[in-house]
Amino acid sequence: MNVEASFAFAAIVISILILYYYYKLNKVKNTQGTFFVCLVVDNTLTALSSYMKWAVAKYVPNAGEAFYDSMSYIYFITHVLMIVFFFLYIYSDVRSWREMPQRAKIFVIMPIVFSLSFIATNPIHHMVYSYNGSLYCRESGIIVAYLTFAYYYLITILVIILFHKSFANKDRAVVLTLMGIGLLSVAIQLIFPEMQVEVFAIALSSLMLFLFIQNPTEQIDAMLRTYSRSAFSEKMRDNIISRRRFDLIVVDIRSYRDYEAKHEKGGRPLMKEAASRIKEIASEAEVYRVAENALAIEIIRPKARETTELIKRIEEELDKIWEIDDEQISLQGHLLRLSMPGDISDNEQLQILIERFRNNSFENRCMTAENFDMQSLDRYRRISAALARVIDKKQFEIRYTPVYSMALSRVIGGEIAVRFYDDDLGYVYHDEIFSYAERSGHALQLGELMFEDICSFISEHRLSDFGLSFLLLKIMPGISMQPGMYAKLKQITDKYNIDPRIFCLQITEQTVSRATQLFKQNINEMHEAGIRFCLEDYGSGFTSIASVYEMPFSILMVNHSVMHAAMSNEKARITMDSTLAMARDLSMMTMVAGINDDKMFNVISDMACDFAIGNYFFEQLDGEEFLKVVKISAEERDGEGDI
Repeated sequence: MNVEASFAFAAIVISILILYYYYKLNKVKNTQGTFFVCLVVDNTLTALSSYMKWAVAKYVPNAGEAFYDSMSYIYFITHVLMIVFFFLYIYSDVRSWREMPQRAKIFVIMPIVFSLSFIATNPIHHMVYSYNGSLYCRESGIIVAYLTFAYYYLITILVIILFHKSFANKDRAVVLTLMGIGLLSVAIQLIFPEMQVEVFAIALSSLMLFLFIQNPTEQIDAMLRTYSRSAFSEKMRDNIISRRRFDLIVVDIRSYRDYEAKHEKGGRPLMKEAASRIKEIASEAEVYRVAENALAIEIIRPKARETTELIKRIEEELDKIWEIDDEQISLQGHLLRLSMPGDISDNEQLQILIERFRNNSFENRCMTAENFDMQSLDRYRRISAALARVIDKKQFEIRYTPVYSMALSRVIGGEIAVRFYDDDLGYVYHDEIFSYAERSGHALQLGELMFEDICSFISEHRLSDFGLSFLLLKIMPGISMQPGMYAKLKQITDKYNIDPRIFCLQITEQTVSRATQLFKQNINEMHEAGIRFCLEDYGSGFTSIASVYEMPFSILMVNHSVMHAAMSNEKARITMDSTLAMARDLSMMTMVAGINDDKMFNVISDMACDFAIGNYFFEQLDGEEFLKVVKISAEERDGEGDI
């Protein structure tokens, strides 16, 4: 077997193995998978035509010029098509063909149409290749094939550049590596025509795509043996874009967290049992795990009443007493029913709706799209898109609200917030930004950029020289649950030569209510290093009084709603007064938010309140304005010292 045949044979074997395991393991069908199969099948045909030429030349020496001509004809047609399938495969990782603008489609289609037409008519003009008996000859028109390769190579790079944020780092690295391999193989074959390594290089590239990007094992949730969240997202996007008719049922096991907290194995036994029962009930549908405690059931082209009957059976199952590891469990489960394509317009809106369903409490056992404010969901999507742009260009603003000391009657600290401006949305403020950043996956990046900017401001203006007691900085749950959180913060404070103990990190009641072991470990590590913590929004109803003394909080910040209630309700005022007194008895400082007028100020003046924030004292300020307030406060402090 000569060199050309060896490469072709290896390519055929690799391609057959890929197709075998693809159809054996890959159960979720989508457009990207279709392009992948086309790429592999196309390369198999190319390699087969090359191998057939060698085999016939060896064993049937008198086959004739027509046979060799037809094999090269197949080789060129399939070979040129491969680079197009590769481009479409990469593009479909971030956008579908239906989403591509019409003009862009023309630029994608026209070059391949011209190239294929030119190659298809070669038997007439012999400008691409020719044969003299069994002797293959390159002709000048072969440059068309190389130009086609170069064109699609360049627009693939353009897609990677334009949509670089949509590619995972691993995917981007794999694709660029494969393109490098492809470029090298083309160069080798151009210089040494007998070394037809392109088909082998493409087969090898297909194998890498299969293992690292198309990887079927990532489509299966290892614990529940259902389809995974990534498989769900891919399939839903493909379904919605294709306007395929299907129903979706999302089952949220609300009692999962309580069960998880009580058992050493966490919630795994409960979710395994839930997945097993739901797969048995919905045996003809696809089941996906869409969150740690939620499953989704996809019913393609449902028959009349099929979905309604399935929901009824699931509800009956949820109402039963489950026995797990010799323990009887009474479940709390809620359902979301959606009919596509009518209820949802795109995959992003679907993911947002599922998240909203999971994170809110509802009276109804089974919800539908009509139970949700779609305008609110649209705002979420627009803010998420704007937030990505803002983070990329660092166009957010750091804002400071002065913290007023009731005992010293001056500013002794500041609360840090963030906002950004968008042409369509106007100003988007701190609470909304934090909420959306956490849900959209931007929390870590935004948090690090904010902390870097704040430390730079503190260092540049030497805020530590003005006697500030602390700067309150809210940390998002996603950040507080990251391994090595303190080491990351310390690295930035060391860079700007700042004592990290100037920061008092705010943690909301809601975050505390979902505290994990890693979260508590991070908090204790920073507490031992001297960093203080403030329990924010106390009174919002997410935690019990136990959270106040179970974690190392040095400041208790009463929610502004409690303050407003105390202004009109005597019982609420007594409750607030008792809460502040209790915190002081526990050696905690206290702070009240939302002080906006004289009446409110007079009320807290008679209470055990150490600090206050609100428009009565100062509104939110930019860095320069905050600096002026801090300097004035420092002068007042120095004046008190002289007296």
